[in-house]
Amino acid sequence: MTHAIFFDLYGTLLVYGDMHAAWQRWLEAFHDSLQDAGLEMPEDEFAQACEGFFSRPEPPHSDEGLSVFERRIAHQCDLLGVNPTRLHIARAAEATVAAWDTEVRLDPEAIPVLRELSAGYRLALISNYDHPTHAQRRLEDCGLAEWFEVVVISGAVGVAKPDPRIFDFALGPMVLTVDDVVFVGDSREDMQAAWAADIRPILIRRDAHGGSRLPLDFQLDRDPEEDLGDACPDGVTVITALADLPAVLTEC
Repeated sequence: MTHAIFFDLYGTLLVYGDMHAAWQRWLEAFHDSLQDAGLEMPEDEFAQACEGFFSRPEPPHSDEGLSVFERRIAHQCDLLGVNPTRLHIARAAEATVAAWDTEVRLDPEAIPVLRELSAGYRLALISNYDHPTHAQRRLEDCGLAEWFEVVVISGAVGVAKPDPRIFDFALGPMVLTVDDVVFVGDSREDMQAAWAADIRPILIRRDAHGGSRLPLDFQLDRDPEEDLGDACPDGVTVITALADLPAVLTEC
C-alpha cells in the first residue's frame, strides 16, 4: 500500500517554457558575469567553449565550500585561463541560474494536487540540482516547500539520480520502505533511479505524442533530447498531467 509520494522538481512540478531562449540567456549571463574576472573572449568563442557544460564529469571536491555548479564554473574558468575570485564564481552562479529559470514556471496544478494528496499521503521531494541554495529558494518562492516533509537535493547530498541511493535520504528520515512509496518524475534518469531502488515509478509526460525535445544542457546544435524513446518501459505508469495523479494513486 502506498503511504508516501516522492516527487521530482524540474519538469515535474516546475514546467519548461522556451528552453532555447533560456540557454541563450544563460550563456549571456555567464559571459557577462566573467567580464570582471578578466574574460576577454567574444561570446561566440565562449559559447563553443561552454558546449556540454553539464555533461562533463563533475569536478572534484574542493575545500572552498563550492556547490557542484560553482565547481563547474571554476573548472570552466580554468579551461579559459580566467582566474576568478570566490565572489566572481558566486555571482556567476546566481546570474546564470536566474537567467535560465526565467523560462521555468510552476505548474498551476502543482499546489492544488499537493494540497489534495497531503491529506492522505506523506510527501517528499527528490531533485537533481547542482546549486542547492537556488533550488531551495525556488521551492520557497513558488510555495512548494511547505508541502514536503523532506527535501533532497543532489548537490547537497552528493548523490544524483539515476543512483538509487538518493532515495535513502528521504526513506531513512521518514522511516519508510520502498514498498511504501511511489516516485513521480519526468525523465529517463528518474525512471531508472526508481526501478533500481524498487520504487514504483510514475512518469509525467505532458506531450502525449511521445516526449518533447528539451535542451537540458548547453548545446550549440540545439537538438538534445530528453525522453524515454518511442515507448515507455513495461511497468511504468504514465500520466499526462499532475491532476491525473490522485486517481492513479487509488490503484497503487
